[in-house]
Parts: sequence; C-alpha cells; structure tokens
Amino acid sequence: LLREKTFDYRFLRQKPIGHYILDFYYSRLMLGIEIDGDTHVEQKEYDLKRTLILNNFGIKIVRYKNSDVMQNFQGVYDNLMLEIKKREREITSNN
Repeated sequence: LLREKTFDYRFLRQKPIGHYILDFYYSRLMLGIEIDGDTHVEQKEYDLKRTLILNNFGIKIVRYKNSDVMQNFQGVYDNLMLEIKKREREITSNN
C-alpha cells in the first residue's frame, strides 16, 4: 500500500538515514515506519537505541510487527493513518 501511487503519502522504501536503513520513510513528515520480524524480539535494546538516535534527527518512528501487518492489515492501516494525522499536527504546530 505504501508504494502504490493511489496512496496520498509518498513513502520511500529502504531509506538510508545516517548509519541506519528505515523500512519506509516519508520525508515531508519526517516519519519512519519499521516492520519488525521475529528477529526483533531478541534485539529490543538495539531497536530502542536506534529509535532514540533517529528521534534525535527529528524523525518519528512507528513500529509494527510483521505478523500484525499480515494478519491485521486493516488495524495496522487505521493506526498508521492516525499516526500520520498526529504527525501532521505536530509538524504544523512546530512551524
């Protein structure tokens, strides 16, 4: 969905930021999306550190489990749209 031209928000896939690569990134809102597979269960500390560093760049990170994307797409989509709207308000209020 994030790569479809009919989606109103232009997310880039596999976007390098510093030493990291974000699964998806929307530059206008400085919003990154990470899809966490099973390996992320064992690297929570690394993911937290990574998120804090990206936050220091002004990038908000939203994380979803791969299993949720596959089994509850509508719920993930609804949550993502809420996060996008929230981020739009944050960016607008900071300008």
